[in-house]
Amino acid sequence: MKILYYSPHPNLNLSDPAGYGTHMREMIKAFRELGHEVEVVIMGGTEPKVDTVPAKPSLFKRLAKRFISPRRWQTLKDKRLLEFDDNAYDTLLAKLKAYKPDLVYERANYMQTSGVHAARRAKVMHILEMNSPYVEEKVELEGESALLETAKEKEFRQLDKSNHVVVVASSLREYFLMEHRVFAGKFSVIPNAIDPAKALVDVARVTALQAKYALQGKTVIGWVGSIQPWHGVDGLITGFAALAREVPDIALLIVGSGETIVHMQALAAESGVGAQIHFTGYIPHSEVFDHIAAMDICVLPDTKWYCSPIKIFEYGMMGKAIVATHHAAVLDVMRPDVDGIIIEPGQAHLMAALRRLIADPALRQELAMHFQQKVLSEHTWLANARQVTEIWEFAQTSVAR
Repeated sequence: MKILYYSPHPNLNLSDPAGYGTHMREMIKAFRELGHEVEVVIMGGTEPKVDTVPAKPSLFKRLAKRFISPRRWQTLKDKRLLEFDDNAYDTLLAKLKAYKPDLVYERANYMQTSGVHAARRAKVMHILEMNSPYVEEKVELEGESALLETAKEKEFRQLDKSNHVVVVASSLREYFLMEHRVFAGKFSVIPNAIDPAKALVDVARVTALQAKYALQGKTVIGWVGSIQPWHGVDGLITGFAALAREVPDIALLIVGSGETIVHMQALAAESGVGAQIHFTGYIPHSEVFDHIAAMDICVLPDTKWYCSPIKIFEYGMMGKAIVATHHAAVLDVMRPDVDGIIIEPGQAHLMAALRRLIADPALRQELAMHFQQKVLSEHTWLANARQVTEIWEFAQTSVAR
């Protein structure tokens, strides 16, 4: 099969180490490993940026943001995005006519309909991957625009005109069904995934980490990710601090950096058990698995309602027992007390789950092994790509009938 992989956004670069870049690269790679021919049209570029330091805003831009209201500023940004999407439509349509793919697979983005319209014009099947409620996310992160109703209409068109929609969580599917009344049968839930080949562990480095943070002989509770307000790291720290006063020989390892790391470090210092709470700061992703290897219990205290956290697949692939807060995306992939301990939000529930696992190493191993097998068989990028191609194959069979 010939697949055209399309990303319409002007700022999303294929080589970016951020999560979206990893997702795009892994899906493209997986399609190719399945034997399909893949052409990429990435409007944000495919080559690494030479200068990795973000450019300072121009004097004009700084002055404009001072004297233009936030709503007006967001409106101007949206207008530019619409203009870019018009040009992207022409670029994509020309590529479709020349390449003649069997499928357009698009990583969707805010207010961009060039993919669905060009695929319809070229009469090519189109599958849309939606990773967030783009309009709601835009308003939350950047603020409202005068084109908010236009953005909602564009989102409806993306969903309505595509042949099939892939979402990363069932909660996201339910959101789109409620907001846009789109036919439920055109949705498939395909959560995020991992590449087992990248889970390389350096035993010497793990030993060094255990010595550095004095983890030997302790039950290590761990968390990995970008430290943001919605990740619940503050609740993890306060819950751990309360637990550490009653349970001996435990440690908390927090791997990563982010917006609220300074506040989290201060919270740990004030907890009374700061010597047992360790922050690594930013580390390259290639070293993440060494750090997970040093953990005994891994935690997902919280996440956004529509996210499919890659960390639970990384924890699972490494054979670690998991405590995760009740979210639709978690329940999409984990069965309570089979794949891990699923808890309601709150410090008391977290402490009870951790206390249970600390006291029962056999239960930790049982849960870890079960979820590890599931991750390696069902939640790899190769498995995700296979599901997408099966959607295409089913559609061809239905047309033939």
